[in-house]
Amino acid sequence: MGKAFSTVAGTTCMQAVVEPCVSGGRSKGDVAWQADQITPASLTHMLQKGGAIPSDVNVKSLEKKAFGIGDGLLSIMYRLEVEYDKDQKDARQPDDDTPWPKTMVAKVTPPALKPRIIGELLDLFKIEVDWYGNQMPERTGMQAPKVYFGAHGGYGRYILLMEDLAPRKPGDQMQGISSNDVLGAVKAAAKLHAKYSNQVMEAPETKGWVRGQDDAAFYDSYCTLYDQSLAKLDDARYKVFDTDAKDVPQFIAYAKLINDHYKDKLLPNGLNDFKRINPHSQWSSSLNHGDFRGENIFFPEQATDEPIVIDYQAAKEGIPVQDISYLMVGSMTAEERRKGEVEIIRAYYEQCKQSGWADVTMEEILLQFQHSLYFTAFALVVAQAETSGQDSEKGKLLFTTGFQRMEEAIKDWNLIEAFRLRMSKVGEDGVTSKYTLDEIKQSIPEHYRKALLQ
Repeated sequence: MGKAFSTVAGTTCMQAVVEPCVSGGRSKGDVAWQADQITPASLTHMLQKGGAIPSDVNVKSLEKKAFGIGDGLLSIMYRLEVEYDKDQKDARQPDDDTPWPKTMVAKVTPPALKPRIIGELLDLFKIEVDWYGNQMPERTGMQAPKVYFGAHGGYGRYILLMEDLAPRKPGDQMQGISSNDVLGAVKAAAKLHAKYSNQVMEAPETKGWVRGQDDAAFYDSYCTLYDQSLAKLDDARYKVFDTDAKDVPQFIAYAKLINDHYKDKLLPNGLNDFKRINPHSQWSSSLNHGDFRGENIFFPEQATDEPIVIDYQAAKEGIPVQDISYLMVGSMTAEERRKGEVEIIRAYYEQCKQSGWADVTMEEILLQFQHSLYFTAFALVVAQAETSGQDSEKGKLLFTTGFQRMEEAIKDWNLIEAFRLRMSKVGEDGVTSKYTLDEIKQSIPEHYRKALLQ
């Protein structure tokens, strides 16, 4: 409570009192937390400090253009076009062959107070800065933009100066991502998951800053939030998103089931049922991206190239295959998912084994893929409560397609029966009892069992 109060009070004071007094007044030696603070002098300081330009080179001029406004709650992004006071070919040293960035993306503090408080309370800004500060792209093998400078200043303030990935484009979640593109993405995620399977809190580069799966205070806080969000999702609310509640009966039932069991079963199960905490658990944990969806993945034009993944604010220890279920159900059409999911899941499993996750089994992948889909439903319920539904047509369509795709996934994957079975198997210690062969048949639909377990 003390930390929460000081964060809210400090962030509010910073936004309302301190920042208006210094806005736009950045000089050399300052870090810019907001767009109007990015000046040639402050940008020079940050690029020099990050090693992107030499200490005797200065930014002479820059142009800023906002993009992605309204697409992300917890950030605002600007494309910067930069001109320096020297030409690199004239100033280059013998050992200096790295091009100075002429364009870059600045990801900065959101202007509104509420997302700043949320981002600070949940450590989202700090986690993303720490991801790059600990060289996680190089360590994990998951490709990410090069970062020229990153800093977190507390009170909801942060900045990342990143490589401009244009002309690459992110996946289109509304249109739906192809199976071939998803294949490349899940193989990249498999390498991440394999490297840190059951090692997240022990590895030197992740210890101390990645949120643990057993963070009781964090996950308990979502109990009330989910209950309140679900209460808002009535027939009239569905119509805001051009959805008739009669068309998503399975989603409505599943969302209620999650709420009914969150406090007594789902929460203790999530906090305790993994091998790092309980050696007799049948499930592994690993490092998750946490928001592994189409618009955070820049797919290559050449099949031999790897996708580039952005937005690591939600990185955490968790169910590894949750990244995969979230991507497939949220960012593929139901038809495309059905066409490619067996091949995609098999490729994910094989890449995990190839990358060193020795004890992973296809049984674990399927049961955890199925179970982790509660997170996709949970995220939809909570996120819809945070939007008016009138912010943009794109934002509205995100929920419309989300409800429809979850409805189909619930039917395809037998999620309601499987969830009830899973909750019935949670013991007093929060650990799920071992699945019998009959329970696997009861839980996993025949189509997936025949294709992937036999």
